[in-house]
Amino acid sequence: MVQCRGLHFPQNYLALCSGLALRVSNAQRFWRLSRLYASTIKDTTANQKLIYQIRAYQKENVTIPWYILTGQYRMTVDSMKQILAQDDARICAQKELSVRVTQRADQLYDNDRGRCDWETLAKEFDKPLMECLVIYDTSLSTIATRSRPRLTDWPAEDIETLRAFVAAHVYSNAVDNIRLVEVYMNVIFEDCIPVLSMLSYPKMTTDLFEAIKQCRNSGMKWATIHTRYPFWCGYNALSRAFRRFNNGPSQKSAKCDTIKWNESETTRIQEIVNKHYRLGDLKRVLEIAIGEFSDKPKYLVEWKVTRICYATQRPSTDCNGVRWKRLMDAHGENWKQIGARMGITAKKVLFLWIKNEQLLKRIQIWTESETDIIRNCIKDGTGPVEASRLVGTKSVYSCARKMDELENPGQRDAHQRYWSLADDMRLTVLASAYNSMAIDWEHISKELGRRISACKQVGQTVGLSERECLEICQFSEGKTRWIYDPDTFSWDAANKMTGFIEANYPSPTPVNYRAVSNYMWVDINDCIHMAMLLRGEIQWTDKIVERIVELRKQGMQFKYIAKQLSPNLDENRVFSVYHNKFSRKTWIPISDEDKQLIKHLLDKHAEHMPYKKLTPFIVERLTSGDKSTQLTRIARYAMGHPVYKARLEKAGKTKVMNQLLAGTASTKELAVKLDIPSTLLVSLRNVGKARMCSVRWTYDETEQLIAHVQENTPPYNWKLFSLLLGTKSSEQIALKHYQLRVRGKL
Repeated sequence: MVQCRGLHFPQNYLALCSGLALRVSNAQRFWRLSRLYASTIKDTTANQKLIYQIRAYQKENVTIPWYILTGQYRMTVDSMKQILAQDDARICAQKELSVRVTQRADQLYDNDRGRCDWETLAKEFDKPLMECLVIYDTSLSTIATRSRPRLTDWPAEDIETLRAFVAAHVYSNAVDNIRLVEVYMNVIFEDCIPVLSMLSYPKMTTDLFEAIKQCRNSGMKWATIHTRYPFWCGYNALSRAFRRFNNGPSQKSAKCDTIKWNESETTRIQEIVNKHYRLGDLKRVLEIAIGEFSDKPKYLVEWKVTRICYATQRPSTDCNGVRWKRLMDAHGENWKQIGARMGITAKKVLFLWIKNEQLLKRIQIWTESETDIIRNCIKDGTGPVEASRLVGTKSVYSCARKMDELENPGQRDAHQRYWSLADDMRLTVLASAYNSMAIDWEHISKELGRRISACKQVGQTVGLSERECLEICQFSEGKTRWIYDPDTFSWDAANKMTGFIEANYPSPTPVNYRAVSNYMWVDINDCIHMAMLLRGEIQWTDKIVERIVELRKQGMQFKYIAKQLSPNLDENRVFSVYHNKFSRKTWIPISDEDKQLIKHLLDKHAEHMPYKKLTPFIVERLTSGDKSTQLTRIARYAMGHPVYKARLEKAGKTKVMNQLLAGTASTKELAVKLDIPSTLLVSLRNVGKARMCSVRWTYDETEQLIAHVQENTPPYNWKLFSLLLGTKSSEQIALKHYQLRVRGKL
């Protein structure tokens, strides 16, 4: 046991964090680890998963010894008790805040509207509206929840209020629990469901039909009726739905109702699907099913086959994901070859792979309140569809898996055998007896009676690596600054940071600069800026350009000016910036005749003349525009020329994209090698970078963007913020900023 600054560190923890034997003599590294360890205790958000697991162990076995828990999570008893005490204090403070919010909500209750003024309450407490609704405790409130079982009981004002609330808060990028609609509207949630359903998919009901019929008999116009029942997009759609309901079902739907599928026919359809269905390809199955059931309408057979295929496809998502991953490891992103192995087209393979990735990204940590809802659903016999609606933040598939886990507690290994909590703790104790780099999995496998692969799979969830500790740490006080100065610049620190990035975040993996900042113990913004300088990148601001001009006036050469700005900046780039700023002529457009000449010369010589020689050859024959405009126009036409596109396809677009993203070759080198314009490769690289970033924005990412905009002034450096965020490109951030401005959230 080692002590530093009042913190106790077990040998296992320090050995785990360092990955090597403990060296106490290295004071700087030891102090940095102590700060990281202290920060992981102070950071409540990062410890929520750990606290939930510890309390689950304690609930399963009330008399569980502390040494087993400390061995499980590799920390001391005092540290674990400190974490639980902090969580108890957080829960107590949250309950006090809940009482104050509930009391204030009772005071702001409006009898005329029948609900609380939640917008005013959110401003008073300086918290988001949805957070106030979550904190609100209905058991402490004196407000009686209203009941509106029929659609006709809802006034038009409340319907519009509900529509605005759902559009602004529930169906936004930060999806929250839809049951908060009950708290906001002060109406029983079961009575809100029909209105929410009507707002999404309007459907004429008997009560609504009778109410509209009375309005029409009294001489009311359709426009006036639509203002009272604003479920449809317009009064014309409302009138059509009314007449369709009045005329009764059509002959086609009546015929469909008379045709029923018996059990033997459904079983036969299932056999056809199991025998002929290939993932993503319905054509063959539909042909066989329609031919066999010729006595039934074609559309009815297609509907039945589609439903069964969809039900067959969903449970196999995980195994298909494993199969795709294995094929991708073998063939890369060669969708044609993977499609040939799976028996489907390359386009469908890509679509299914993206769909599987999005499904995995939607899997989030379950909170305690959501887990309690699932437990109640299991007791009441509620299915996963209804459970998903009650939880509001999880899909039906996630709820089904959670129900399965709660009914059969423990982890599953690679062969779907459940791990009990006792097996889990025993595995932890056995693994902690070895060095993390040399664990005797064969001995552990014999002790547990499990396969080696299963022990390794479950053992990967035990403990934290150094990289995970660095990424979790939120502590930023006391970090040093790192501002580039050519006179005092040290390559030792630069090589240390570069080595850490290359070892832990090989390209194209996005770099987590919070981990880099904690490893170097340097301000995160300085780390991002220094990493850009070491890559030879620089933001050409007006201040930097003015500095170049000033140094140039003093007689300094461009290669020395480049060293003043960055350690790896090419002098030719400095010369280009200086030349474009002060020596470039006024822009001259290209005439239509020269545009046609460029296209003609490209069609004539692109196949035989190298592009590097073809560009000056075309420029010599143009009579309008300056050289920069001419080169830009030639490159733009060459990007869409079929000859250069065919060369890129022949070289393998995916292979070239991977080389560009990995940094093993530059765009200029590949352009000369493949004999294509470099702008085509730049466009391909940008497409690859965009694919690496998820399109979906989480609540935390949106909050970070809003905070960044509020703390800074325009123009915003989206590229720098993209590196700080680490999960979105600069183009995605700029688009999200525009969307937030349009919605009025900025």
